[in-house]
Amino acid sequence: MNFNDKPTFMKKMQQVARKVDRKIDDEQCDVFFDDLKDFSIEVIERAMDLALRDRDPDDVFLRRAMLTTPEIRQAAEELINKKKETGKLGCEKCLPTKGWILEIAKSGRAIAHPCDCLADIVRRELNAKNRTRASRIDDKHREDILVAYEMSKLR
Repeated sequence: MNFNDKPTFMKKMQQVARKVDRKIDDEQCDVFFDDLKDFSIEVIERAMDLALRDRDPDDVFLRRAMLTTPEIRQAAEELINKKKETGKLGCEKCLPTKGWILEIAKSGRAIAHPCDCLADIVRRELNAKNRTRASRIDDKHREDILVAYEMSKLR
């Protein structure tokens, strides 16, 4: 994060504080900001939500306790590691569009079809063992991507 992300960060911290029925001042936000500036603002925002969600709902103390820097840092590192596990998306053919190849038809209409790298990642995700219910939610979209990939190979 850089200095320009500080208002967004403070707004998110105040939102998290309200969720646990606490108040947070600017000095506390500055301390959190300095401790977490290694990560991007998008990762930190998602990590705060994940850290709150991962807490034990039966623990009376944690229901009202403010998030700590180690909790947020751990959730952020898990998010980053999860992104690394999914594989590199965007080869030399599809780098600007991250997995999709854009072609212009003779009629002037733009046509996009999935790249090989996207199809490989989708296949790995569909064939993965020990999948959770959350990971199966997007299976219809994954199957549509594979159908579009196979149809583009037939052309």
